[in-house]
Amino acid sequence: MVVIRRKLFKVLPYTTVFFPADGAIEEIMGQVGAGHLARFFWTPAEYQVRGRVIRRQGAATVCVALRNSLDELWRAIAKNARNEIRGAERLGDRLHIARNEPQTASDFLSLYESLSRVKDGVAPIDMSVLQRYAQHADIFVAYLDQRPMCSHVYLRDATLARARLLYSASRRLEDQPTSRICGQLNRLLHWRVMTVYRDDGLETYDFGGIRLDPNDGIARFKTSFGGAVRKEFTYLWAGSSSVGAVARCFLENVMNRRSYDAPGA
Repeated sequence: MVVIRRKLFKVLPYTTVFFPADGAIEEIMGQVGAGHLARFFWTPAEYQVRGRVIRRQGAATVCVALRNSLDELWRAIAKNARNEIRGAERLGDRLHIARNEPQTASDFLSLYESLSRVKDGVAPIDMSVLQRYAQHADIFVAYLDQRPMCSHVYLRDATLARARLLYSASRRLEDQPTSRICGQLNRLLHWRVMTVYRDDGLETYDFGGIRLDPNDGIARFKTSFGGAVRKEFTYLWAGSSSVGAVARCFLENVMNRRSYDAPGA
């Protein structure tokens, strides 16, 4: 479980909890006061959360079991995806993948900002968002000829031995040739990060939320790596009716502009 505490609008005490178990939800609600707002992300079951639940939402994600051997993990990936990964690997020394290096945060933000300008539903973020998760996060960037091409940000839960993709950005919308190479690099980056986390002792690689729609392109991409689809639930809880009113206003003005399942807010 990962717990992050901060103040919303620099005033309202706000706790976000990732991967909480049923008992942990009750414990945290007992710890926070009436003037608090809490958000519980990605529970494995639909719990009967007591009190002032402002919103609850079911969703799904795709998880790969990293305890399998590398050969098993590779064979589970769809053939066309393996071909894309091999294509990226042929770039050889032109390719570099960085993890938490001095420039990775700024390079990720640059890619993400460019993506948010041209893609609907992608809200911009800044360095403060990355700093919020810094103790529990990794930033990976794939460079081609020293130019950042695609990047992933992951949330790590050491207790669960699980890493979840929080944010992803690339240059794929710039032009057709760039789109093709970014498609290969993005698949390669997923594969390389899976192997890195497996070596680190993590047991679950979590691709993040998907729509339960077989025609959805993102869902097809994530399931092409051979993972299992898991249902999950997210809750927004208020300590009092007055805080609940603030939360509803927040939902209308901020959260509804992005996916409710996204932790950036």
